[in-house]
Amino acid sequence: MTKQKEIREVLDTLCCVAKAKDLSKSPTGFDDEVSRAMLELQELGVVIKVERELPPIAVVSGDEWSLKQCRWTQEAMLEAGFVAVESLVG
Repeated sequence: MTKQKEIREVLDTLCCVAKAKDLSKSPTGFDDEVSRAMLELQELGVVIKVERELPPIAVVSGDEWSLKQCRWTQEAMLEAGFVAVESLVG
């Protein structure tokens, strides 16, 4: 089963529970079911991609060549697939 199908299964279960129960009468409402689903998604390894600056590159000297090398290193990180992620639950 693909990750997308596993995630869909968790969300489908959440929707079925919501339809089966009148969650508006519960003191916590939908919160308990959402929390359970979030934990299940975290167990599947789901993360959130976030916007973040690239890590700083140490510049040994301020000459033009060093600065170009730093820019090249950061571009190489992006091309290699650098992404910043955070845990779904946290």
